[in-house]
Amino acid sequence: MTDLTTLTGSSLIAGHPIDGKSGTTHAVNPATGENIEPAYTLISEEQLREATQSAQEAFASYSVLPPEERAAFLAEGRGWQEIGNRAAVTRGAV
Repeated sequence: MTDLTTLTGSSLIAGHPIDGKSGTTHAVNPATGENIEPAYTLISEEQLREATQSAQEAFASYSVLPPEERAAFLAEGRGWQEIGNRAAVTRGAV
């Protein structure tokens, strides 16, 4: 499982860390104006379409869960990754 507690500069698409293909950017410390590491990669339009499709597919199975199950699922800390994995399996990407 991907460690979702460490900032890596990657995007999470279909439950997997993906480096963007459209350059990089940094968060900025407002007190000092200095860049904060890590640099974040910017996703391309193609990667955005993939992420949007994955989210839409994942929502179909997630939305039918009872509220208590949704809450427990997300509270476990693996919720977003698991939702992405479900979408990837649904469309045959895994």
